[in-house]
Amino acid sequence: MNILYDIGDLAGIGGPACLAIGVFDGVHRGHQALIRAVQDAARQRSALPVVVTFEPHPLKVLRPDNAPAILTSLDHKLVLLGRLGAKHVLVIRFDEAFSRTPPEDFIRSLVAACQPLRLIGVGFRWEFGHRRAGNVSLIEHLGTECDFDVLELPPVTEDHDHISSTRVRQAITDGNLEQAARLLGRPFSIFGAVVHGEHLGHQLGFPTANLDVEGEKLPPDGVYAGTCDIGGQTHPVAINIGTRPTLGGTERRVEAHIIGFDGDLYGQRIEVPLLKFLRPETRFDNLDALRAQIARDVEATKTAAKG
Repeated sequence: MNILYDIGDLAGIGGPACLAIGVFDGVHRGHQALIRAVQDAARQRSALPVVVTFEPHPLKVLRPDNAPAILTSLDHKLVLLGRLGAKHVLVIRFDEAFSRTPPEDFIRSLVAACQPLRLIGVGFRWEFGHRRAGNVSLIEHLGTECDFDVLELPPVTEDHDHISSTRVRQAITDGNLEQAARLLGRPFSIFGAVVHGEHLGHQLGFPTANLDVEGEKLPPDGVYAGTCDIGGQTHPVAINIGTRPTLGGTERRVEAHIIGFDGDLYGQRIEVPLLKFLRPETRFDNLDALRAQIARDVEATKTAAKG
């Protein structure tokens, strides 16, 4: 994947460009439909499809005090975009200065950089630019002037309602993994770097990988069954999200026991799709009771991973 970090870098991709523009938080089914539509349009125009996204999430800059938790960190998003076949991704730094960019100037900067620009694709009723003054009508006006096409994706719906990152986020808040999976078009997944913990899992006989999820949205505390691909092999994973009350913990953590794997993952980023909620996090009377329950969780995870 060719990752660009400046609009001017579009000049170097080696051909005409078709751009799919959006935040793409979660890369849900609506996002996937837009990206695929732009990929199809690029093939028809003998052009290169480029996904254009923003980092950090614009609401982190525009409404820092009440911005929602992100669904996907940048690294997670790039993994998901890669699975969609994205070969070129432009990551635009969204800061206060960029947020004040007039929408017309933003589009004209894309036109100036591309060699040439063939098409811009956006989501239904997309708004952008300073004070959200930009819309599809403005892009169409500039398309006529600057000779590029515009694709506005019709709404992608589930249960008669528009699929959105907000809906995915609510499903995760509710612990509704099935609904989240329908909206995402895949199981909801946790993604993060493996970091050092206190190695208490080893003492219990169930070593865990502690994940730094980089601020991603998490479902309610509890134990979940999931899977993880390591070196081309899929392993069942029992995941605990919570504070580990039996062990006297206070900090919320994500710990993954990767069944059948014995190796060093420190520093690596892994993705764990969640398949099933197993039980709430519980405070046990002693470590033996906790150890016995984890053993049962492991067996339940193996069953869930088999489908």
